[in-house]
Amino acid sequence: MIYTAQAPVLIGGKLYFYYGGFDVPHNSRQFNGAIGIATLRLDGFCSMHADDDGGWLITRRERVDVPEIMINAATGKDGYVKAEILDLQGNIIPGFSMQDCIPFTGDSIGHKLKWKTDQSPKDQEKTVKKIRFYLKNADIYSYIPIYV
Repeated sequence: MIYTAQAPVLIGGKLYFYYGGFDVPHNSRQFNGAIGIATLRLDGFCSMHADDDGGWLITRRERVDVPEIMINAATGKDGYVKAEILDLQGNIIPGFSMQDCIPFTGDSIGHKLKWKTDQSPKDQEKTVKKIRFYLKNADIYSYIPIYV
């Protein structure tokens, strides 16, 4: 039997789940028990993963005013996360292709993914867009488009 705390505790980018574990079923009167802890990276409940062959995914419609996207991701050897910003018809917005993206490598719960340019075309400001992420030997756990 396990009893958990009401909610995890966030400490330094990790979620801590405190629990009490017992060696008997519920309603038993004699038992041995102990307190335990389980940890998980922030937003680490699931990820989109790509191996050495790579992969991609397209997000739902997002408001992206500033060409920056906060990502929670981790890469392996020779891995990366890149992205491109698309209009609602799936066309790449000029200046925001995968080739223009500054690749992310490493492990971070709060990396700002950026492109070589930092200014959206005037006709694309304050519009809804989609994001296509490209991954190789990487996991992406979450993302947050930055808007003003």
